[in-house]
Amino acid sequence: MLITTHQYLDKYPVPPNSKILILGTIHPHFHEEFKVPFFYGNEISIWKIFSEAFPGELTDPANLDHITRFLGNRELAISDTIISCKRLSPTALDKDLEIIEDNRKSLLKTLATSEILEVICTSGFGKNNAFKIFYSQILGLPITTEIRKKREAIVIIPGTDKKILVRAIYSPARTALTGIANSQGYKAVKQKMSVTQYRVSLYRSIFESERFSD
Repeated sequence: MLITTHQYLDKYPVPPNSKILILGTIHPHFHEEFKVPFFYGNEISIWKIFSEAFPGELTDPANLDHITRFLGNRELAISDTIISCKRLSPTALDKDLEIIEDNRKSLLKTLATSEILEVICTSGFGKNNAFKIFYSQILGLPITTEIRKKREAIVIIPGTDKKILVRAIYSPARTALTGIANSQGYKAVKQKMSVTQYRVSLYRSIFESERFSD
C-alpha cells in the first residue's frame, strides 16, 4: 500500500490577495515523474485546458513560470483538500484513496484571512471528490439535492461572517470526458463541438470573469 504526502502545499501557499481558489484532492503518488513539479503536474491537464481557453495568457502549459504568472495575473490560487493519504491501489483515482490527514486547518485559516470569495473544486460529489471533502468533511455541511443539481452553494466560513461561493466543475482529467459526454449540457451542443472543446469552453466561461455577488 502506498502512502502519499503532498509535495506542494507548503511550497506554494495561497497568496492572500487571490480572489478565486482552485481546489483539488491530492496529486498522484509518483511525483518524481511529473512533467511540471506543481499541482496537476503529472499530465499538466488543467494547464492545457487553461492554455486552450486563454491562449494569449498561458502560452506554455508545461512551463512552471508561465503557470504561476498566469495564476497571479488572474488572481487565482490553487490548493488541495488532502495532506496525506493511503492508496488502496496505485492509481490516481479519488475513489482509491483513504484520507490520513485533510487540509482543513490551513484552508479554513486561508479562507478567513485572504481575499478569496470563490472556491472552485475540480471534482464533485463522488467518493473522495474535492467538493465532497471540502463541503462535507472540512466544513461539516450536508450536500443537498439542490446543491448537487446546481453544483454550487454559498457558505459562511466558520468563525467569521464571510460568505464564499463554492462550486464544482468537471475534472480536468482525461477520465472525466466520458461523464461529460453523457451530460445534458454537452448533448445540447454535441453537433457543434467535441467533448474536449466543450470542457474548454466551460472553463473559459467560468474563469473569464468574477461571478460572486453578495
